This record gives sequence, C-alpha cells and structure tokens, in this order.
Amino acid sequence: MHRVETIRFVAEGPLGKLVKWLRLIGFDTLYEPHIPKGIRNIASAERIRLTRTKNSLVFTSVQPVLCIRSDHVRDQLRQVVWETKIRRKDLRPFSRCIRCNSEIHRVDKFEAASRVPDHVWETHETFSACRTCGRIFWPGTHTRRAGRIIDALFGEVSPEEDETKTEEP
Repeated sequence: MHRVETIRFVAEGPLGKLVKWLRLIGFDTLYEPHIPKGIRNIASAERIRLTRTKNSLVFTSVQPVLCIRSDHVRDQLRQVVWETKIRRKDLRPFSRCIRCNSEIHRVDKFEAASRVPDHVWETHETFSACRTCGRIFWPGTHTRRAGRIIDALFGEVSPEEDETKTEEP
C-alpha cells in the first residue's frame, strides 16, 4: 500500500485504543477528537484515514481510507498491519508518546526524579520523556506485556505462549 517510512495515520473518534497501539509501536497517528476542526483536513493530508464509518468511504478524496471492521483492538491492529504491509522490522516500539503523539527521548534519571513515584525512581535506571506534554515513561510490566502482544501480532509466539490473549491491550 505505502512505503513504511511514510506511513502515517489519522483516526476517527471511535478508534482511540487503536490510536494508542499505533503510537506505541512507533507510528505517527493523529486522533481526530484532539485536532481542532479548522485544521482537520490540513492535519490529515497525506495520512491513511482509519474509520469505522462505512459512509466515510463515499467521501474519499485522494486520501487513502481504511475501514476498520472489528470492534476489538487486537483485530483492528492486525488489520492495519496486514493491509499496510507493516513488518516487524518497521516498528519503533515505545518511540512516541501515547498521549500526544510526539516522539519521546531518553532523559537522565535525575531529570525524572521529581516527576515519577519514589519507588519507580528507586527501582528503574532508564527513563524517557515527551518534549511536548512532559510525560515520563519507564520500562515496566506493561512494556513486557506490550512486547508479548507485538510478538503475537507478528506470529512470533504461539497462542499458548500469548498469556495476554484475553487481555485488552
């Protein structure tokens, strides 16, 4: 469909969990409820529109549209990966802020000191931060769980090994 380096998305309101996961695996993904109406068309230019509304397919311009079929976020993510031909090596997990979509960068542990809970600061050495919203990130159980979900998405673990199968990402 597209060269992976240029794949960027814009998603409609009902796809908030999918937006989080696309950002988590490293894709620039705008979320329409957070885009001011006046710049919505400009902001979504040259992006693949993700929609749950079949009527959106009628109003397509040159912007590609992907109608998401499932109500379940894992199936939605699987569909996006499959239809855009994203490969595991194309991912940059944990490189974008899941809240505001900006790229995150590594920060010194002492820079994070006053911005994370004491027990987190005492037990972790690696921290990243979003330059836009200031959110601090660190590896934890959620990172391992997300890694297993990504492995399962690309068939790198058997369904029996995917202990998160019943969890929602």
